[in-house]
Amino acid sequence: MPRLGLKVNVSKRRDQRFTNLSIRASGTILRSTDAGATWTAQVSGTTWDLNGVSFTDANTGTAVGSAGTILRTTNGGAAWSAQASGTTQNLNGVVFTDALMGTAVGARGTMLRTINGGMTWLSELTPTLGDLSGVSFTDAITGTAVGIGGTILRTSNGG
Repeated sequence: MPRLGLKVNVSKRRDQRFTNLSIRASGTILRSTDAGATWTAQVSGTTWDLNGVSFTDANTGTAVGSAGTILRTTNGGAAWSAQASGTTQNLNGVVFTDALMGTAVGARGTMLRTINGGMTWLSELTPTLGDLSGVSFTDAITGTAVGIGGTILRTSNGG
């Protein structure tokens, strides 16, 4: 059983059913296809804590976590595969604007971007060494990252 402390819950509506996904400490991913009445553990392939998740549709999602962990699913969370992040920094948040374009943020000002669904992640320079905890984009080029000490980073050109 995972350590206590729910990290993230995601609910996606698919064919009039709800698929719920819960990521937790030690790489635990729990999945429900009956609106949370029952939960099934999924094989994540990692024992690192998972800190953030983003789905662009009912099937396509990305989770991020400690030590640069990035996992991708294309079947609603039933199976996950690791992606190379190029960093060992903890990743705390992730967002995708579509199935291909995504941004992950984390410790020491880490910001990673992908334009190919995570096949490759490239590091972006940020003006902070503080931890970034969350990221949100309203479209492919307009986004905000937030972090400790009131850090707010904005972009209007996608990066």
